[in-house]
Amino acid sequence: MTSSFILELKNVSKAYRLYGKPSDRLKELFLRRSYHRDFVALKNISLSLRKGESLGIIGDNGAGKSTLLQIIAGTLTPSSGVVEVKGKVLAILELGIGFHPELTGRENVFQYGHILGYDRTYLEERFPSIEAFAELGQFIDQPLKTYSSGMLMRLAFSVVASLEPEIMIIDEALAVGDVYFQKKCIDYIMDFRKSGGTLLFCSHALYQVTRVSDRVIWIKNGEIWMDGDPEEVVSAYEWELLERERRKTEHLETHERFETKALIKIVEFSIENHSPLRRGSDLVFHIKTEASSDKIPYHLAISIKAPTGWGIYVAATHFDGMEPLRGSRTITLHFPKVQIIGGHYYAHARVLDDEGLMLYDEKRINSFYLEKIHGEIGSCYLEHIWKVS
Repeated sequence: MTSSFILELKNVSKAYRLYGKPSDRLKELFLRRSYHRDFVALKNISLSLRKGESLGIIGDNGAGKSTLLQIIAGTLTPSSGVVEVKGKVLAILELGIGFHPELTGRENVFQYGHILGYDRTYLEERFPSIEAFAELGQFIDQPLKTYSSGMLMRLAFSVVASLEPEIMIIDEALAVGDVYFQKKCIDYIMDFRKSGGTLLFCSHALYQVTRVSDRVIWIKNGEIWMDGDPEEVVSAYEWELLERERRKTEHLETHERFETKALIKIVEFSIENHSPLRRGSDLVFHIKTEASSDKIPYHLAISIKAPTGWGIYVAATHFDGMEPLRGSRTITLHFPKVQIIGGHYYAHARVLDDEGLMLYDEKRINSFYLEKIHGEIGSCYLEHIWKVS
């Protein structure tokens, strides 16, 4: 391991054998023929983490996030590759893992601590802080089978937090429980980070991932799809989620264009100003149309849309009182100093008839990105002044 890294993974893969029925395992053993199919949960994952760094992990259910975290925590063995860890790793993975439902909360603390390698004396010293953090009251001496999922999360988080890990792994643990305790956990995580602790944080709460992470990886189909700045990676993932939802719910409209499709066409639609774009930049669209005749009047509309499909703004020649266009044209649409908040957007160009009703042709820019400014939330920037008395 490189000395500057506290965690390093090199070409880590994990594959499972899937059988159609239990008897296929015996058949495979005795008949020496394959009765299984391989499922590859992780494919050649390589990553490094420095001491004090916080890594956010996002992705769909089944993408391989939990498998990766279990391998790092040591509860799973990789099929291939190398995992090197320096320091004490404590993880909150599946809630209740390592706990026994018939034992009380108090008994589970000592049993779980013993599994982790702590002696009884140390656990007795730490127990008051565990009990105080969990705030379970008399339920600390009740069997775990009487606990709600929120109470179980309180106990699990309190044990991990109070045993002072050097590397903490949290996998969706904050998704359950009351808002008060979630806030308490987030405050602890932020203090843990400030004190130099190393964090791996996996959650579908993307805002929390952005807030607590120095860097985010997006796991897709068992591979690292994207690795980088939290704002950029989370924004890209949000874009895919929203596009997927839009495609699912959008009713594709087919336009009966008969011969009109060839009358006016959009042959080019692009953004032609300096990159990277950010709030306050000029946004300049470049459009080229091709007309089969100079006699056909038409209008042009450009819409800017958020990933949800909601319109940010529509500019159209007929909305602005312009005369219809005729013939093949090169057109520039210039938005000076746009005040759109950073994120992914798309643009839609349409050629319409002289009434702005009938569609001749359309073209899309599927994604353009405005750099995010940390902490900004919303769709546009509004100048504002705070006064406090």
